[in-house]
Amino acid sequence: MFSFNFEEGDGTVTSVGNFKSKRPKGGSSGPNSGLHSVESPPKKLQALDSEILLNIPVPEEHHLDDIEIDGVKLFQALNEKLVEISLKEGGEKVVSKLVQLNIDVQSGIYEGGFKIWECTYDLLRWLKRSSLDWKNSNVLELGCGAGYPGLFALTNGAICVHFQDYVSNACVLEQWTVPNVLSNTPRSELERCRFIYGDWASEEIEGLRNDYNLILMSETVYNTDSLPALAQLIDRSISPGGHVILSAKSYYYGVGGSVDAFTQALQSVHSPYKWKSEEVWATAEGLRRVVMLYTAQVT
Repeated sequence: MFSFNFEEGDGTVTSVGNFKSKRPKGGSSGPNSGLHSVESPPKKLQALDSEILLNIPVPEEHHLDDIEIDGVKLFQALNEKLVEISLKEGGEKVVSKLVQLNIDVQSGIYEGGFKIWECTYDLLRWLKRSSLDWKNSNVLELGCGAGYPGLFALTNGAICVHFQDYVSNACVLEQWTVPNVLSNTPRSELERCRFIYGDWASEEIEGLRNDYNLILMSETVYNTDSLPALAQLIDRSISPGGHVILSAKSYYYGVGGSVDAFTQALQSVHSPYKWKSEEVWATAEGLRRVVMLYTAQVT
């Protein structure tokens, strides 16, 4: 079903758009303003309620950037700077405080969902140059944040695209992921999507399927403690013969996560599959970034 024809490239990241206008305040306000007085993530993975989705407005055109790769427009998305300003002025209080302090990750509270990481563009470039059969694909994006890889799948005709992120109150999904989807597809197309939040280690899973033939991830392997849960979630969500495409730095200095550690975690899962791993792209110089292809081979 899948055929991969990816050209060589230098992995150069091109910035998207400039801040030109101010986005209205939005999002929910939590009762606490301290970093340590926040609810724990839900004990289950759960989907956003349909009523919440109906009340999320379609962004105005002048709040959007064209997201381009190799000079080709892929889709539109909320300007990252506007999202940051909105959070600082009126977003969920704990996450808002973290953004103000330029803290990208607060373990157990916020996992960088309001930031576009550079490997996202590596993944988009790889997807654009591949020849995936999107029209026969059930897609899951894990750790989605703004949801760029999932948006690419959606706008290229995937059967369904499910977006998952970590934040306990789902503010990333409500304030960024869903608005980005609404910026590119009619609201009626949301029936092809699902927006799921919670911890990968959750024993109770609501909303996730077990027949995704394509799972997309970018910069999800920086924390070694989360890798076993991530690997197990992938193994129970993938369909036989399905693929996982990961874009990441080879090693995350200072936090210890790595592509090799994730590969080992995935291949260590008690699984009906034999997991084949292949490096399909890498930067030529500088801090090494890679795109990995994993295949769930039936044993």
